[in-house]
Amino acid sequence: MTNPGMTVLVVGATGSIGRLVVEEALRQGHSVRALVRTPDKARKLPREAQVVLGDVTHPDTLPGAVDGVDGIFIGPADLAADLGHIGNTQHPDVQSAIIEAGQRIKRAGKAPGFLSLREDETRKVLAAGFVFVAVGTDVALFARQVDTLAQKFRS
Repeated sequence: MTNPGMTVLVVGATGSIGRLVVEEALRQGHSVRALVRTPDKARKLPREAQVVLGDVTHPDTLPGAVDGVDGIFIGPADLAADLGHIGNTQHPDVQSAIIEAGQRIKRAGKAPGFLSLREDETRKVLAAGFVFVAVGTDVALFARQVDTLAQKFRS
């Protein structure tokens, strides 16, 4: 997200990763719309985020969320949960939905965005035309380094 002044819609904004995306986008000076299914979860979001009620699996709830945005960020964990695959972002249905959503977002003239902790998935969404892709989180990177260090001393 290097273009200050963008308006970004975060799908899955109340998820563990989505909240971080909302916070980082705001920190970088972007306007953020947070798509949430229930208002109760929105209380955890920064006040600067514009909360929009809707459900990505019900397209009729989305027009107000996407009007005027420059990019749409897809949170994979919440999408997996919406599709009935809680905790399984690699399920074929979820992966297919991610690529299809990115294609629909591009056809609508918006920039699709995504967060991945996996290199293969990152390459796949970039090849599918996603424009902004976060490729890790500080916690995941730290945990990997700790695991690597621990392995050195376990043998």
